[in-house]
Amino acid sequence: MSSSSDRKILFGWTMLAAFVCHFLFSHLGFNIGDDGFVVAMSERILKGQFPHRDFISVRPIGSAILWAPVVAFSGKYAHIAVRFFSWIQFSLIAFFWISINNRQWKIELSTFQSTIIHTVTLFLGSSIFTYYGWNTLDGLFFTSLGAYIYLHSNEKMIPQLLAFLLI
Repeated sequence: MSSSSDRKILFGWTMLAAFVCHFLFSHLGFNIGDDGFVVAMSERILKGQFPHRDFISVRPIGSAILWAPVVAFSGKYAHIAVRFFSWIQFSLIAFFWISINNRQWKIELSTFQSTIIHTVTLFLGSSIFTYYGWNTLDGLFFTSLGAYIYLHSNEKMIPQLLAFLLI
């Protein structure tokens, strides 16, 4: 995956994989995780309540703020919209780490090899974790994004600062 066109193809595959997984698995309903915990916090924030003052939360509010726009724009379909964007997060995490490993270890993978590794990584990651808005998934996403930005920053100060803020 050495060229920009290979990276674009893999990114396109990343988005396609997220769409396919969403349409295959998101309708399956309840999962054993705390379905709706972060979404409920997002709804409360959208209604004007403040965490730790109007309601008790043992977790940081970053995930609730992150998911608030999805909840606001999806209305009564928030449950399925949150699952869709969770699949995008899972797929992007796989994309980021393939790119990080290729760059860090100077591995030359073909586009086909990268898409196969991405697919396997996506399925393994999502099979052991809930595909719903959750603090841990958000943390993994922002850590992966920060590492990706840092390694692709080419020693520039602003992208490196952004990467450190995300990590």
